[in-house]
Amino acid sequence: MCSKASFHKANSVDVVSLLTPFLSLHLSRNKGNEKGRGMLSYLTALRPIDIHSPWLVVHHPAFAPLANQLATASKFFEVSPSQWANFPDGTPNLRLDAAAIRGRDVMLLASLKVDELVSTLAMMYAIPRYLARSLTIVAPYLPTGAMERVDSEGEVATAKTLARLLSAPPSAQAGQPTLVIYDIHALASRFFFGDNIKILLLSAVPLLIRHLKEEARLDDVVIVFPDEGAMKRFSAIFRRLMGDKLKLATCTKIRQGDRRIVKLAPGGADVAGKHVVIVDDLVQSGGTLVECAQVLRENMAATVWAYATHAVFPKKSYERFVHHPPPAARPVFDRFVTTNSVPQMAAKLLVIGRPSFVVLSLADDILDGKSFASDLPPPRL
Repeated sequence: MCSKASFHKANSVDVVSLLTPFLSLHLSRNKGNEKGRGMLSYLTALRPIDIHSPWLVVHHPAFAPLANQLATASKFFEVSPSQWANFPDGTPNLRLDAAAIRGRDVMLLASLKVDELVSTLAMMYAIPRYLARSLTIVAPYLPTGAMERVDSEGEVATAKTLARLLSAPPSAQAGQPTLVIYDIHALASRFFFGDNIKILLLSAVPLLIRHLKEEARLDDVVIVFPDEGAMKRFSAIFRRLMGDKLKLATCTKIRQGDRRIVKLAPGGADVAGKHVVIVDDLVQSGGTLVECAQVLRENMAATVWAYATHAVFPKKSYERFVHHPPPAARPVFDRFVTTNSVPQMAAKLLVIGRPSFVVLSLADDILDGKSFASDLPPPRL
């Protein structure tokens, strides 16, 4: 039987050796390709990461630009080949590099669109079975997020259904998978998920703030929320990142006779002569944003931008926001800013480009980790 001292010596950890890579990473996070793991630093609070090998990125084809941005910008990401195809009858025909996955920390860039959901779920379930060390699923947009409650008997809360499906992947070697979602529509939806998966909720608002710092004078900026729901979701994030001097306002609907009209809520900042940005989590037809923009124009806002993390735009509804040369009327928005969280739509908007649309890449947030909407604190390095 070994002595107590010899046992501790044999099983001890060289703390200095263990922390050195983290400290080096922290000191060099803004130097060229030595960017820090950013969003991944939050994940260290959930489970340990193998610091000696890069993350293996498996991606849906629509997320190929995002995956390549990560691998190009940082040595901590390596793209793994995968096949996302269909048999003639439409059923998924999928393939992973099983040898590459074994023992690795895997990041799956996933689309949760209805027509791609089966393929995504199959990949989620397969990666741990091929002995991945850990699995992190980055599914930026939760499409059922707005259907998290029912108002009358018989309605179906599809957000709960999707949460059940996403909660079922097997554990990897290091524990349960982690699901990362950006700007979820309803925070309460996180409690729909089961105990077999960890949920990390982040916000793309830091990307918007960085864009504003590059393109506008912050002293002239007023952040406007199109309704009280958006105000509750985002106001605390803006306050935390930009301080108490930030000017905020909210559009609200009030009843006037038989009609409901949109007005600026009392107590908000004056928008006259200001650079105004309407902020919401997602846009579909854009009707709510347009109503708010009209009120801001009436109140003499100098410039009106719109921002939505998730650009869904069904039935080509983005076309109403495309700029046209004179003598066409002034566009609804001087600029529409979004992210590549819905990659198929982002690709279309990138083709149209400025001045109509600006698409911010989530790769910058994943690399730099300045999203503070998570309820998890950054790790102590």
